[in-house]
Amino acid sequence: MLAMRPLLAIWRKVIINPFFQVNTGFFFFWVMLLVVFQNPSNRLFTDPFLSSVIQTPVDLLVILAALLLYFFKCYQYVRAKLALPEHDFLFIVSLLPPQKVGLSWLLVFGSLYAPALFYLSLLTRSALKLSINFISFGLPGFSLLLAIFFAAYFTFFHRQLKTDKSYKFGFPFRLFPAYNHYSFIFSKYIWHEAKGLFLLSKVFLLTAIWAFLKVYPPAEYGLRPAAFGFLMGLLGHCLLVFRTHVFEEERLLLLRQLPLHTQQRILLLLLAYGFTLLPELLFLLSYLQVHFPIWGIFTFYIFGCSFLLLLHTFLYRPITQDKYYRQIFFLFISLLFMILFSVPLWLLAVLSMGLNISLLHRHYYRFEATW
Repeated sequence: MLAMRPLLAIWRKVIINPFFQVNTGFFFFWVMLLVVFQNPSNRLFTDPFLSSVIQTPVDLLVILAALLLYFFKCYQYVRAKLALPEHDFLFIVSLLPPQKVGLSWLLVFGSLYAPALFYLSLLTRSALKLSINFISFGLPGFSLLLAIFFAAYFTFFHRQLKTDKSYKFGFPFRLFPAYNHYSFIFSKYIWHEAKGLFLLSKVFLLTAIWAFLKVYPPAEYGLRPAAFGFLMGLLGHCLLVFRTHVFEEERLLLLRQLPLHTQQRILLLLLAYGFTLLPELLFLLSYLQVHFPIWGIFTFYIFGCSFLLLLHTFLYRPITQDKYYRQIFFLFISLLFMILFSVPLWLLAVLSMGLNISLLHRHYYRFEATW
């Protein structure tokens, strides 16, 4: 263990500490949502809730799917970190004994995945109390498989990572060569490199919309509760937007220097976030003629695209990440009150687009010059 201390110090500085610093807002959001805003009897770590999950296969699968998405989030983060040019010096790790390197990666996994491991331990304890042996052994086995895959992959294959990404598409995309146009660069990044974060945000947003539609059906309560649930789900995309901006800042230097108009740059981002919200559009279309008129569905979609674009244009200003998340919180509260006072979503979308254009005109050229 003494011989591993320098290696662990490197992983803490390069991976572990930056991970929790970058994701402070992510953890704060989920703690507030699942602990503070829940009744004490319904909190996700109480014995009645855990016992109900253990005895309901569908609920258990949903929670395991969420924990699996969090694993992919950790995996993608480490992969991206190792691929950065400033971390090329880490090739020296491959010269160390594989046993020490693998053990160090297990400790990295335990550090990054600690919140999920804690929750899995609570589920395992409930399964043991209920004497459900299959689940009692299955949950530790689930976490063990993830740990082995994580440690094995980064022990033996991390040297194959490259900073230059190449995207290969299957047969359907070959029929549309325009998909290789630079206009789709943000969409391809979200799907190919931020896939875990994209899927996690989809699960959260679709769950929020579905829950509000079930509890407050529009036929009885109007569209305001559904709009509130949609806004809450959109807020869960702030980390995806932040990662997309980091991608633009660090790896799209050439695109930033192209002579594009402000409207063209807005269209590039709108295309990406329009692609991001396609699952929600299809989900809402399934409620057509049941809860929503067609204009209401596209109003939600346009408002969602303008909101995500607004989160992105906020980042063109000289702003710290902590201040960015605080401003998102104040924006959320402001929009919440507007929705509760029946301000139409189409008007909020128009106001957001006007603010987007103003922020881009005012701050983009400063951002363009910082490279």
